[in-house]
Amino acid sequence: MQHVAPSTRKLMKLALNALSKNKGQEALDLLKQVLALNPNHAEALYHVGFILHGAGHYVQASDYYQRAIHAEPLHLHSYLMLCKVLESQNRGQEAIQIVQHAVQLMPHEAQAHCQLASSLLRFNNAHLVPAYLESILPQFRDHVELQQFYCIALKANDRFEEADAVYNALTTKHRVPATFRMIYETLLPRLYQSSAHIDAVRANFAQSIARFTAEKPQIDIGMLSNYPMFEMAFHNRDNKELIASYSRMLRLIAPSLNYVAPHCKLALAKRDGPIRIGFLSAHMHNHSVGNSYRTLMLHLAAQPEFSVTFFNLSNVMDEKIQQLIHAGLPIVSLPKNITAAHETVAQHTLDILIYPDIGMDAMTHYMAMARLAPHQVCLSGHPETTGIDTIDYVIASRLYEPPGASKNYTERLLCVDGVTTISERTPAPKRWKTREELGLPAHKKLYVCPMTIQKFHPDFDGVLADILARDPEAVLVLFKDFQLARATEFMQTRLFSVCDPARVIFMPWLQLEDLFSVLKASDAVLDTIYFGGGTTAQFTFSFGIPIVTMPGTYARGRVVYSCYEVMQMVADAPIADDIDRYVTLAVKLANDKAYAQAISDKINERNYLMFGGKPYGPIAVQLMHDIMQQNLSQYDR
Repeated sequence: MQHVAPSTRKLMKLALNALSKNKGQEALDLLKQVLALNPNHAEALYHVGFILHGAGHYVQASDYYQRAIHAEPLHLHSYLMLCKVLESQNRGQEAIQIVQHAVQLMPHEAQAHCQLASSLLRFNNAHLVPAYLESILPQFRDHVELQQFYCIALKANDRFEEADAVYNALTTKHRVPATFRMIYETLLPRLYQSSAHIDAVRANFAQSIARFTAEKPQIDIGMLSNYPMFEMAFHNRDNKELIASYSRMLRLIAPSLNYVAPHCKLALAKRDGPIRIGFLSAHMHNHSVGNSYRTLMLHLAAQPEFSVTFFNLSNVMDEKIQQLIHAGLPIVSLPKNITAAHETVAQHTLDILIYPDIGMDAMTHYMAMARLAPHQVCLSGHPETTGIDTIDYVIASRLYEPPGASKNYTERLLCVDGVTTISERTPAPKRWKTREELGLPAHKKLYVCPMTIQKFHPDFDGVLADILARDPEAVLVLFKDFQLARATEFMQTRLFSVCDPARVIFMPWLQLEDLFSVLKASDAVLDTIYFGGGTTAQFTFSFGIPIVTMPGTYARGRVVYSCYEVMQMVADAPIADDIDRYVTLAVKLANDKAYAQAISDKINERNYLMFGGKPYGPIAVQLMHDIMQQNLSQYDR
């Protein structure tokens, strides 16, 4: 009997069945058979891309999505997933353009409108979303997901009363997913009207966490992209219990997070060979976290007693990632599926797993809730407790942490001397731009605060207003939010209620060399209170530029102070112990040229102590050995 080859229809049916049972390789083999018969089979191309995407092979996935679109120009899901690939590469404008094109081709597809709303919200266009959704909702009156995005868009634009009214109507009329309810109820503002506003938001947040903990709805953790913990650090409050309660809730509602790697279940004898260390992050590219810890990772990898692997949660490929590749550091791209990511890391049977920056994004937090190594460590990329009971240690500097700081952490706090980063001196630009070139006034006293907008606590508004009151020639130079245009408008409204708008300049977010010129052109650089600068301090002190600072209660407000400690110039530096003294020092720095020059000269003499990795490189090496041997008493604070 003659053998009859299976049809593409039958092969597709078998492939989709395999996919439904999480048999990815079997599905991939079947889909490739389909493509051998019909290279332009759009659905097969799409599903191959989808499988590769889930496994972390983003370039190949993107190629298959584009081929699917070429084969079938109205293949909606390929547009949507190609958009997600671009988003994961931080190519926001390209992602928006792709989905806008899909909307133009398929205006009847509600899912295309949902993706456009999502991309606009994510990439600094949240102010456009309410009006956009209001224009299309009449043709999708019963589409619950679009109405969900409308609620979120209203809340993201600080239209809280309207948002709550729409949310209450929606949840009364429809049975909405628990995932959406959690995203909406835990969505925190980027800026706050006052300290009382902060407390009210926190109270509502705590009530929502308690409610979801009691309900125990089971959710797909991959759908919970909102991550509220990042904003908590800017409140100037003790966040330990609130963050811990959030993690306990996640363990209840998403059991897949509670994974334990097989080698962590066994009482293994000490292995021969090097200590296996993993770094896991989404920010080792050209980002403040990567710029703080990339060299530390390479330093540990250069030691013969260690085997270091970087587990990359990001799809960004830039010159900093290329540095890691050229150095020969093993890089493993983690899939977006949490279970697959767990299994990928577990295969490396790590001894120590280091998270440089828990608190920056959702996926890192979710991964940290698994037990993937016997010893799990967090660094200070986001200087806050993780609240996660599977993170054993936080490594910080004694200079960052005030006495008794261990009470602020759910983890054991291990403190070392000096700074806990290995950073290089920032090279000066080839040419410093003038004030005129930068669009800044030539004859005013420029008080520059080069911080991201969420660091501007409401209490800091009065500090800035006092500076303007004490120095009639003062002009504040601040920067617009790079993420949310509405946040800049909110900040301007808040600040202009106490400051003369004519004396405040909001510059766009600048390329680094232009930022350096702004710092050089300043009369006084200001650190924000409560949560201050980190990478900014590396820049300014590289150029011998002083920063006015007021060390806070928590590590996140003590980085600039700690740099002065490292440079052994606390007695001379503009370090305030209260707000009145802060204002006095800022005005003195801007107006007393001899005072400012003396501090600058001392920074230039001593900033070598901050750079080059000494003595932290050898300390970090010893710390890894001490963690393995549980010899840690010398690191207690």
